[in-house]
Amino acid sequence: MFAIAATLFELCAFTLLLSGWPRVLYLLGAILMHKSIGFLMNLPFIDYQALCFLLIDWRWVFAQVPAGAKTLVKRQLVRIVPGFRAVPEGATSVAQ
Repeated sequence: MFAIAATLFELCAFTLLLSGWPRVLYLLGAILMHKSIGFLMNLPFIDYQALCFLLIDWRWVFAQVPAGAKTLVKRQLVRIVPGFRAVPEGATSVAQ
């Protein structure tokens, strides 16, 4: 059953050509699949998992996060991380 699911999952790789939630969903699924294979067979797939993680469109992901959650995260980072300064809304860098 797992082999059939893995084969079907790999056949859906064309979703990497799309943007938005199909691409993010596929890449998160690829990370999860290789994590489980690595755990069950004791095979490291760290390089492939890192590549999938880097291919995720993080700007799209963060654009989907509600504004209240973004404000909460910024407050927590300012409080926890020494020297962290939140970028003002509409600015492209802290220097502005």
